[in-house]
Amino acid sequence: MNIKSMEQAKAYVRNIQCDQAKELLRKCKGNNKFHIIDTRDREMYKSGHLKGAILMDVYKYDLSKGLKYLPKDEIYLVYCTAGIRSSEAISIMQHMGFKHIYHLEHGLESCNIQEGELV
Repeated sequence: MNIKSMEQAKAYVRNIQCDQAKELLRKCKGNNKFHIIDTRDREMYKSGHLKGAILMDVYKYDLSKGLKYLPKDEIYLVYCTAGIRSSEAISIMQHMGFKHIYHLEHGLESCNIQEGELV
């Protein structure tokens, strides 16, 4: 594999803030190639999560087993409460070859979430 093809194979990971995440959610609404991954535990997820988010508790779940069923060339928004769990999940996703990842860098606690944005 030459350098150019190695660079093309690298994942695109962009750390984003709350306002950028809200804009991404708005732009990708209805796009079936856009996925949201919540890496918190089940109780945190039940207390409120982004609409359409897939629960993948990074500490309780073998993430690589669940991720292997997801298309690697689609777009993912990955988040947790503060950005720690999601960072771990993104590391696994990069290793597995996922190409387009947006990371809510400081998690949901950094956001002023409005009524209706969480379910």
